[in-house]
Amino acid sequence: MKFSLTQLSTNEILRTADSEGVGIKIEGETLKKCQKVLLSIAEDFIAMCEKEGIWYELCGGTLLGAVRHKGFIPWDDDIDLMVLSKDFEKFEALTAKYYGDKYTFVNYRTPGFQFPMGRLMLNNTIFMDRNHYNSEHHGFFIDVLIVENVPDNFFLRTIHGI
Repeated sequence: MKFSLTQLSTNEILRTADSEGVGIKIEGETLKKCQKVLLSIAEDFIAMCEKEGIWYELCGGTLLGAVRHKGFIPWDDDIDLMVLSKDFEKFEALTAKYYGDKYTFVNYRTPGFQFPMGRLMLNNTIFMDRNHYNSEHHGFFIDVLIVENVPDNFFLRTIHGI
């Protein structure tokens, strides 16, 4: 199946969305096309991590879908992966080295990005939700969550957090 990334813009869907907060439903062929784009981003992520020896795992709904559905949960429109905190900055630097202008890696240090994780975003695409309508960070993305090893002791965990 061939398709153009310009055919996958959710901008029009967002502008005409139900204003009563019901939400936007992407389904059918459009959802399958979105999932295909997300899978290609994940394949690039995995190739880079494996070549550079960066540990990663599936998590969240992505892990559930892989186990239960042997792929995506049928209605899922994102991919969640995790890396160790010690590799997070290395991953950021390697993204620019490997993929140059193809991807942008945004994270909690990126101005205007408000989540405690990272996103590997496919440049020159639009995939928006209510939380990012006024943000410049709105391309197709996979979430890159941080796994942090913290002590069991409350006091030591608090110090570690600081």
